[in-house]
Amino acid sequence: YCHYRKGEAVAEKRPNISENRFLPRLLSALLFSSSLSFKIAALHSMNCFELFAGCGGLGYGFHKEDFNIVVANELEENIAVTYKHNFPETNVIVGDITKKEIKSKVYKNFENKDCDVILGGPPCVAYSMSGHRNSRDPRGQLFKDYVEFVKELKPKVFVMENVKGIL
Repeated sequence: YCHYRKGEAVAEKRPNISENRFLPRLLSALLFSSSLSFKIAALHSMNCFELFAGCGGLGYGFHKEDFNIVVANELEENIAVTYKHNFPETNVIVGDITKKEIKSKVYKNFENKDCDVILGGPPCVAYSMSGHRNSRDPRGQLFKDYVEFVKELKPKVFVMENVKGIL
């Protein structure tokens, strides 16, 4: 478990993976889906891209289950510091994912390997039922960049976490 507190990155004791009910269901879907042909051994060599990474909360379960998160992207340097601290083996690209040069850096990481999984939660402030639901908020369009990565990298699976109001 990790979070950002004004001016500092804080890593705390991580929860037991058995407490996470999402990942076992995801793994079951991957293993037993008739449309996907995964083998248990292959799960541990799956290459991932974590988009809108924050401090790594969504990707934590994937890291814990030995998925290879090749690259992660986070807009804010002070938040990316926490990700780098928690997952030093992952290449963290800091910058605006809507910019060509940042996208190019991500694609370069997958020149010689497949991207098997894309995971991320685009910002939901423009859609959240508990927020102002401002359709003019440019962060509400970032899911389009997520879709662009899925189209370009063609992963076997993608996991997109968001809120009810996005659809």
